Amino acid sequence: MLFQFDATLANIDPTSHAQIRALENLLGAFQSGNHFLFCRMKELRTLIAKVTGHVSSPSLAMLQTMLNRSVEDWEFAKNLEYKVIVFIDDEKSAIYREKNLWNVSLHYLAHSGLLQSAILGENELDAELFLIFADFYRRKHGIRSFGVKARLKSGGGSGLPTAIERYLECEASPCLSISDSDRFHPAGELSSTVKKCGKIVRERAAVIEYVFLEEREVENLIPLAVLDRVVELDRFLGAFDCLFSDCPELWPYVDLKTGPTLKWMRAQDSRTQEFWARAKVRLEKKRQGCPSCDHATIDVAETCSCSAIPGFGPGLLEKCIAYLRDNPPRLVLQLLNNDTRWERIGKIAFNFAVIPFGERAA
Repeated sequence: MLFQFDATLANIDPTSHAQIRALENLLGAFQSGNHFLFCRMKELRTLIAKVTGHVSSPSLAMLQTMLNRSVEDWEFAKNLEYKVIVFIDDEKSAIYREKNLWNVSLHYLAHSGLLQSAILGENELDAELFLIFADFYRRKHGIRSFGVKARLKSGGGSGLPTAIERYLECEASPCLSISDSDRFHPAGELSSTVKKCGKIVRERAAVIEYVFLEEREVENLIPLAVLDRVVELDRFLGAFDCLFSDCPELWPYVDLKTGPTLKWMRAQDSRTQEFWARAKVRLEKKRQGCPSCDHATIDVAETCSCSAIPGFGPGLLEKCIAYLRDNPPRLVLQLLNNDTRWERIGKIAFNFAVIPFGERAA
């Protein structure tokens, strides 16, 4: 994540053990490749002059590296939406948020460890997918001097609020937490998990962001072009052509693992039924009876639990991650570009996981 010194860092007291220790912590995180550290050239020159002789040789070398890259890094840093602004305040360990910026005192950092950013998902597979999307966001936008790195953490589905609280009790490093929305249409009621997570993050002074997917769940972010490579789509195409060629707005809200049933569609609240109405009509017209059970006509669909749209089955996400991870990036990016819903999450995850790595980018 980007940690940016504000102008007050030029006023650092080189005789203050706390301030020097905090500066060394930040520089160590930068040296370890855990975060991206930036300071404007004018303030950085003043800072180097003040701390020379008071910080270690590796820390001084890192400051010089920052100075050498300051012009190039500024062009990149100013376009990042999420960042931590570091300022000097000897009075207290201050941290407060303004939209997507966290203002953090050097005093606060002196008493906090600074590990890699964490991506906290409902499970570790979700978190891994978000980090993969972050890297493909980087590749799509031609970012070669920076990469992504983050610790992947599992929240345990509905246990995500507890996992967030546990993280905040134990760590001060940046964290991005993402969950499913579990909605079946755009205006659907948010789950209790989403509400609890949002409340916890809003009320805590910490470098943490929580977002929920606009889609129903993480599988709905995966473009059909990718699914076509990891599952046998032939047996699904009839239902997909029937539904999504005329009703593409439904794709983000389908249960892709098990598939929705007509019984389910008819049992939902009025707003959900209204959203799914066109799909239900088309599916009812297409089917003379249920091919999977003894119901002879569509009129008794209320008692039929067979999938109106066949699901892809368990293990779908794991198969997709393996494909995205193990195939040539250029090929994968071509497939991802067929549907860019993933890019919203990829962009946010990139902001939290970004690290500088010079010419090592592929």
